[in-house]
Amino acid sequence: MQQFLFIVGFPSSGTELLKTVLRAHESIWLGGEYPFLLDVACRFPPALLPGEVREVERSLVRRDVYRQLRRRALTVEELRACRTFADVYGRLVADRPAHWLGNKTPQYAERLRELHGVFPESRVILLVRDVRDVCLSWRRKWGKDPLWCASKWDTRMTAARSALEDLYGPAGLIVRFEDILADVAEVSRRVCTLLHLPYDEGMTRFHENEDEQLDGHLNYGGEILAHNQQKWRTQFDPEMIRRIEEIAWQSLAAFGYEREYAAAPWPLTPGERRRARRADIVALAVVGNRAVSGSRTAYKLMALRVELLKLAARVRRRLTPRTESPGGRAGPHLFLAWSYISRPEAIEPFFGFRLVFLSWNLPRRWARAIEYVLKSLQTGWMLVSRRPSIVWVQLAPTPLLYVAVIVKRVVRRRMALIADCHNSMFRRPWFAFPWARRALNACDLVIVHNRQVLADACQKGIDGDRLAILEGRPAMHLPQGSDERGGTPRVVFPCGFGDDEPVAEVLDAARQMPDVEVIITGNLDRARGRYDFSALPANVRLTGFLPSADFNRLVGEASLVLGLTTREGVQLNVATEAVGMGTPLVIADTVLLRELYHRGAVFVDPRSGSAIADGIRSGLADWNRLRREVLELRAEQEAGWLSRAGAIAERLAGQSSGGGGRSGAEAASR
Repeated sequence: MQQFLFIVGFPSSGTELLKTVLRAHESIWLGGEYPFLLDVACRFPPALLPGEVREVERSLVRRDVYRQLRRRALTVEELRACRTFADVYGRLVADRPAHWLGNKTPQYAERLRELHGVFPESRVILLVRDVRDVCLSWRRKWGKDPLWCASKWDTRMTAARSALEDLYGPAGLIVRFEDILADVAEVSRRVCTLLHLPYDEGMTRFHENEDEQLDGHLNYGGEILAHNQQKWRTQFDPEMIRRIEEIAWQSLAAFGYEREYAAAPWPLTPGERRRARRADIVALAVVGNRAVSGSRTAYKLMALRVELLKLAARVRRRLTPRTESPGGRAGPHLFLAWSYISRPEAIEPFFGFRLVFLSWNLPRRWARAIEYVLKSLQTGWMLVSRRPSIVWVQLAPTPLLYVAVIVKRVVRRRMALIADCHNSMFRRPWFAFPWARRALNACDLVIVHNRQVLADACQKGIDGDRLAILEGRPAMHLPQGSDERGGTPRVVFPCGFGDDEPVAEVLDAARQMPDVEVIITGNLDRARGRYDFSALPANVRLTGFLPSADFNRLVGEASLVLGLTTREGVQLNVATEAVGMGTPLVIADTVLLRELYHRGAVFVDPRSGSAIADGIRSGLADWNRLRREVLELRAEQEAGWLSRAGAIAERLAGQSSGGGGRSGAEAASR
């Protein structure tokens, strides 16, 4: 069985060298750079019909700008053996039989979530090189601006490190270029351990397998040059080194590189960014690649073509975004949401849909109508161009429902449409939109999150035969909190800064507990004009909106999580997230929340800062009992959720097969 390995990182970080070292192992074959692999993959589902295999092959060869794939067409027998996109790529990339296949493409470091979606069982090596040497290489080879290079390196490597830990865990490995120069055998052993392969002594003699030398790659085609590092010490002046270290401050320390001149972080300024962009454009047109021994004009033309193709691919991705959920993958089953929410990420592994968040926002509230028009066009384009057999839409807002119903009625009549409705969908302003009731009754299935919302939906005239309950899924297989708590207690309050969230009361509670750290997460733009944060208590920290990995880590490590609303009938996503990670709750005392979270929680009056403070003190004092109870509650809720989700999957399977969806029934019943 073929398995996949990818080397990612940053240009001029030694990915070509590591590829050559690993390819010396008889069970590993890695091809060269293929920057458009994921863009081709997004056009096809993971499971291919026989007629699609040849089209995948042609598409891969067409986008092979560096001619890294073998040019011989697949035989009839090979075509019949291909069942997935990965099968086709694996047969095209290898020049010889090997157990582990893949390539080295530094740019994949920016798209690890997509890579994981297309190749979910793959291994990834993140190769890191001292940013000061990388900046020097960029200037000497391509004439590009070192400071702009440092900024891009810091952003990409920080995000890649977080994504590698979040998505791959033990299936990912970080390797430093300097470690390869110091001891290539030790690095080779680490990779073999990652791949569960026996160590091959031939990996230290990798250069014997290469007949050529590549321009600008000193360590390629010959023995390791251990001195090929720290040239920045003599080639850069101290002021340039200091500025690079200030820009890449965080990542330098994260990857174990010592800062020698910088005293504090200082990001790239807007003026520096503008000058750097102009300089890089000039370098692309004038310099090309100084290491090229042949025609520089030919290289410049090829580089310009590749950059234009990359730009076109970025534009296409913006119009039709890739999945943002871990493990999400392209296919005939879509889940669309116009704002980020964790619920679909938790249920995606069961239903197997591809999750797409159109979570960008225009900065001003008065521009919301323009934003909805643009998102409507983007959504309509995706539904028409991708032809999904089953579509879930996250409601509210109502305009998303309008777009999906119009596409279903006019273009995709056989498409199954599922409305996943929060309680807000049945209140103003969303249910007051014209024809909102009729649009919901045009859906094949309307899912609500608890019995109170079910009763409200029936009262509002939604067809009972279309309704089903599916609560939030607690067991998300995310890092759990530890069984012990030490140091300063940390309380996390995930907040959307809505009208029903008692932000002022939480700040009042924090003032009464100076020995407890209170962290408030959420998009601060939504708080503008509603709350005054100019005089925050010293123990309160505002994080702004956090990426999923950082938010999950914060909730998992918290002592307590606050789930507060002043409105009856609201089922809090944060409560589900906390239960999923085994973190006890301090939660609003409402009828619905007492029913759903009857263990592992302290109930408080959300309208009183003193009551919230007393609840936090009680939760910290009785933390061990609450921790045990919340883990028991998680198991109980997961069992109930699986039963209800299974019933919905069976219902979807019947609708999909009746509507002629190509493989929606199979996807729904996974």
